[in-house]
Amino acid sequence: MSAGYHNNCVFGGFITSTNDTICEGDTISLSIASHSGIIQWQRRDGLTWVNETGIGANDSVYTFVPMQTSIYRLIVTIQDAYQFQQST
Repeated sequence: MSAGYHNNCVFGGFITSTNDTICEGDTISLSIASHSGIIQWQRRDGLTWVNETGIGANDSVYTFVPMQTSIYRLIVTIQDAYQFQQST
């Protein structure tokens, strides 16, 4: 019987934007390429990060109209990052 841990890797990918400069009322698309894992776009709200909940907030392309000056980031996670495997 042998046992061990299997580590699944997460690759964050590369984030791009459709706009370098955004004016009031502009639509922006943030996108990520070459990633693996589950996506969650977030927005900075004061001292905390808040999950975006709009359409596309969990997709590789997130298109929205910012309501205020904000910083955005993407969290990429993978389920069962450490799986215990056992064989006999």
